Amino acid sequence: MNDSMYELAGILRTQYQQKINNIHIWTSVSHDALQAASLNSDFLKTGKFNVPSSSKTKGTKTKSIKRSSDTVKRILNQAQSKDFYHLVQTYIVTQIEAFFSDLVTGVLIRDTRRLKTNVKGIDQANKIEIESIVDSSSLEEVFNKIIEKETIGLFYASPLKQREYFKR
Repeated sequence: MNDSMYELAGILRTQYQQKINNIHIWTSVSHDALQAASLNSDFLKTGKFNVPSSSKTKGTKTKSIKRSSDTVKRILNQAQSKDFYHLVQTYIVTQIEAFFSDLVTGVLIRDTRRLKTNVKGIDQANKIEIESIVDSSSLEEVFNKIIEKETIGLFYASPLKQREYFKR
């Protein structure tokens, strides 16, 4: 691995570490807000809440639903004690996956020879449609399409196939 690869890894690591640190900040604030709302009797008495809706009446994408104070309190307590943490953990895993995706994409952009790596069991960009080439405005755009397809194929492969790919 050359210096530009290490530089890329360092830049991406810093960006994603900052995102994960930011998650901690807003998680703390949000968790406290859930607790405060569950203890706020005026809020609990509101009774009506807007939720997403596929209804196209009056051009709105939401609808108003009713919930009792006890139900709202139960929803907030469930969110605070369990659901919220699952949501945050999922989001952090997504950020880690995005880091690796950006890293692989960056490596392939910097060293297009790696696109020749072929591992049986990974849907790789060995073939590209003529239309995709013709519709591209530059060779760089063609490479970017190939790299995107390669990265997607790699991330849908099994961990063993990914390991084999990276060893090459």
